[in-house]
Amino acid sequence: EEFVKWDGTRNFKVNGVPIVASWDPEYESLGVFVRPDDKPIKSIVDVYGQVKDKNGKVVQELERVNTIKPGMFWFAWSNFYPDTKLNPKE
Repeated sequence: EEFVKWDGTRNFKVNGVPIVASWDPEYESLGVFVRPDDKPIKSIVDVYGQVKDKNGKVVQELERVNTIKPGMFWFAWSNFYPDTKLNPKE
């Protein structure tokens, strides 16, 4: 989260897949989305995966990386299911 908040938006690749991580200040939430190509996204991507132009018009909609859960999910899970393991090999 801190890695992205500093800049607002970070572009990178994971296993060759172009990804963008963006901090939405309105919802104070980190979102991680698949980019459609290698072109970096420089503006904030909101929690819905929408990239907007300067006038607030949606110019692009991105697919969320579903294997990454928001921090609140893990906070709630760990409190209600403290004996579970994350991705156990057993």
